[in-house]
Amino acid sequence: RNCRRDSDSGPQTKYWCYVDADDVEACLANKFRVFQDKAKKFFTYDLCTAPTSSQQCQCSGLGAYPPTTEKSFEHMLWPNKLNYGSSCADWNDNGHSWCYVGFDSTCADRKGRQRYTQEDTKNLFADVVAKPLQFKSQLPCLGEAQDEIEELATQRCWVFKVIAFTTIVAHLFFGRILAGCLLHAFIANRCTDPVTVESQFDVTFSDDEEFVAGGGPTEDAEAEDKENDAAR
Repeated sequence: RNCRRDSDSGPQTKYWCYVDADDVEACLANKFRVFQDKAKKFFTYDLCTAPTSSQQCQCSGLGAYPPTTEKSFEHMLWPNKLNYGSSCADWNDNGHSWCYVGFDSTCADRKGRQRYTQEDTKNLFADVVAKPLQFKSQLPCLGEAQDEIEELATQRCWVFKVIAFTTIVAHLFFGRILAGCLLHAFIANRCTDPVTVESQFDVTFSDDEEFVAGGGPTEDAEAEDKENDAAR
């Protein structure tokens, strides 16, 4: 069975695999802890965390006959071609090195096991066809590239962390200044909302008016009336 990642393992990644009912006693005899899930299936973490397990994500060192469906470098193969995928190499001439990682693997990029066609089975020995098929992966072949990718990711993470921290500090600092200005304006306005007074019309005063505010005639108007009476 293949080792699988436990999605509920928290920050520390854990791997587990199913155990056949016939192999439970053998696991217990080797001091491997065995559990049962809700479906009454047996599983264990110990097989996938042992130092010699496939958790190491390493090349198995065991090659296999190249399927006819895959392009291979002929000059890299033995006469019997059974070293195909046994170590890190660009076996398919596509610019990517890979190797077989065994029958159980926790390599994150593992690909499905190779499949022999009917044409392959006709040309191969029975023991070759009967051999268990393996997973293939590029991770064991990356080596220094993985360290470079990890370092680059760490640097980018640090940059984003600094940007996020600066943004939060600036928000808190300038936000408090703005809040203080608004609070000061509110208190200065006697804790009330601002009221805008609009003027409906303008009042103008002039000396040419004939009537005073009370509605009576002005002195000039009275004098003019007396002159008119004398002329009559």
